[in-house]
Amino acid sequence: MIARFFDWLEGFTDPLPPGQPEMPPADLIPFMVHYDRPFWKLLLAAACFSAVIAVLEVSLFAFLGRMVDWLATSTRATFWADHGGQLVLMGVVLLVILPVLKFLYESVSHQGLLGNFAMRTRWQAHRYLLRQSMEFYQDDFAGRVAAKMMQTALAVRDIVMKMAEVMVYIVVYFTAAVVLFAASDIRLTAPMLIWLVGYVIAMRYFVPRLRDWSKAQAEARSVVTGRVVDSYTNIGTVKMFAHAAIGPREFKLSESEIACSIGLVTVRRGSDNETVIQRYPGHAVFNGPVVAWTATPIDGEQALRRQFNLPDRFAFGNVAPPPDFRFIVNVAYT
Repeated sequence: MIARFFDWLEGFTDPLPPGQPEMPPADLIPFMVHYDRPFWKLLLAAACFSAVIAVLEVSLFAFLGRMVDWLATSTRATFWADHGGQLVLMGVVLLVILPVLKFLYESVSHQGLLGNFAMRTRWQAHRYLLRQSMEFYQDDFAGRVAAKMMQTALAVRDIVMKMAEVMVYIVVYFTAAVVLFAASDIRLTAPMLIWLVGYVIAMRYFVPRLRDWSKAQAEARSVVTGRVVDSYTNIGTVKMFAHAAIGPREFKLSESEIACSIGLVTVRRGSDNETVIQRYPGHAVFNGPVVAWTATPIDGEQALRRQFNLPDRFAFGNVAPPPDFRFIVNVAYT
């Protein structure tokens, strides 16, 4: 019976629809709605299960509080006669209803959504990309295009599922806890509300920055994948016209771009009065290509050398900047 239930969830939405995919919207919210529309029933079911589980878990704390009161006011001889029915009811909730709800929630999430959601998104995006022109593919790494397509499918799935499940669970759990505390004493809600205000302030400060860093990191990761895949695809050309040092050098450059995109690499003055390229934490110096950026625009190579006090043994080569940085430059030992 469980196997049939899993099969029904897995077949609830076709992961490989035969119809021609439409162009997805450019804005974020419509873009996600475009891909999650076939899964709205499963998302709604998962959100409902998540909300009910949160309410039941909070009710357990309320029941424990009532048990303490019962033990303080009841005698050993009359305790079961007075409260046996409520104890049995809570035992059924704890041992039967809550596990069943968790089983249904996890089944919908893992069998119905996790696999099919990403697969259907990738399939639709892949079929849409196949209809693009030759110029579209000639202007970019084929591996980079593929990496972006694969990353987008997982990102859309994770955002939608976290909003529909985790966010609903947290909101319902927090609201139920505040109501429970307020029923005892309104002053007990003050620490929770203060925490909520601090949490919102922290989110407003950190989320935009994490968004920018994640965007730059995803862009750099797609470049790495694109270079590696295209190197393997055109291995004959690489072997014919390149020497053995080019592959590792290009890969190291891409990896350095990833390190810089998450703020792990910087240009600084060393203790010996020489400029070094440093990875945080630690003091590992890069003896190969790395990427450095500045918060303000810099005009020309000499201005960059003066700002960072770079010696003449550094060579420069401009590359396309991430959208959230004003200037980016490749820095390499010569």
